[in-house]
Amino acid sequence: MHIITSRKLRDFAGKHGDIDVQLRAWESIVKHAKWNNAAEVKEQFPYVSVLKNDRFCFNLKGNHYRLVVKVLFNAKQVLIRFIGTHAEYDKIDANTI
Repeated sequence: MHIITSRKLRDFAGKHGDIDVQLRAWESIVKHAKWNNAAEVKEQFPYVSVLKNDRFCFNLKGNHYRLVVKVLFNAKQVLIRFIGTHAEYDKIDANTI
């Protein structure tokens, strides 16, 4: 999968050093994935939350951070829609962001 706007991940990790290793691991897994549907995402990341509109929410660092992505399965792209703390996540609508 091709990650669009992966710079958001690096910028966030630069501000929150405790998440850097986990974000790099997530990015590496996703770059090598070839997902065709939500079930395949869930197979690779069993604890991901499947949202509406092909969006997924990953809980990172013991649920301290959340990462919301939109997967364009046909284009093999993952769009970073949001990354932030759990408190920041509570202020957004992850299904439409």
